[in-house]
Order: sequence, then C-alpha cells, then structure tokens
Amino acid sequence: MILGQGLFGLIALALWVYCIFDVISTDQSKIQNLPKMVWLLIVVFVPAIGAIAWLLLGRPRGASFRPRSTEYRPDASPTQPEPPQGFPERPIPDADYQRRREEAIRRHQEEREEELKAREAELRRLEDELRRREQGPDEPDK
Repeated sequence: MILGQGLFGLIALALWVYCIFDVISTDQSKIQNLPKMVWLLIVVFVPAIGAIAWLLLGRPRGASFRPRSTEYRPDASPTQPEPPQGFPERPIPDADYQRRREEAIRRHQEEREEELKAREAELRRLEDELRRREQGPDEPDK
C-alpha cells in the first residue's frame, strides 16, 4: 500500500517537473489557449491538475514529447484550420469590393454632413436665443 502511494507520488513529481521544463522551453507563439506565464503559474501552483491541463490544453498540437524539441509527430502535424462552414470559398473580386467600399464611405460622409448641418442649425438657433435674452425686451433687434 505505501509502496503504491510512493510510486504514484514519484510519477506525479516527475510529470510535474517535466511539465515545468516543457512550458519554459516551448515557444510563446506555439502555446495554446493561455499565455506562457499563466501556464507556468498554473503548472507550478496546481501541480497535478496543472500538469495534466498543460499536456491536454496548452502544448502545441503534434509537438514531440522530448523537451526543447521542435519536431512534430507525423500523424499530428500542425495544419491550418479549415474555414468555418457557410463562408464563401472564393475571395470577393477587387473591383466589387472597391465599389462597395467607396459607396459605404460616401454614405457615411453624407450622413456626417447632414448631422453637421443639423448641429450648426441648432447652434445658430441657440445663439439667436442667447442674443435676444442679452438684449432684453427694451432693445430692438439689429
């Protein structure tokens, strides 16, 4: 019984040490799901669960199990993800894109000009009202 617990403890310790070195030696750009420092903190402060989480969720896909190795297993080499279903496979033609872009910019500018004219009219109205208040009821408008 004690021998089994001691063996489990040694295996857990070896896994923990391996994962610490693996996190440190893995390139930041290849780590998945969380930043490198967060993975290191998780593995160090939550040893058993953190080490397993690193192996399942943080390691680069297809990475070799040798520390500091840049090789990838042939059966799990990293590939580009497939585009989500429902997206067009062909890119939008440049002329069509440019035409729609220019039309959207033109509409946006027209809306901004209308908004600016409305604000200017409101400002003129408020200035006139302020002038009338300052002049008082005795003085005639110029």
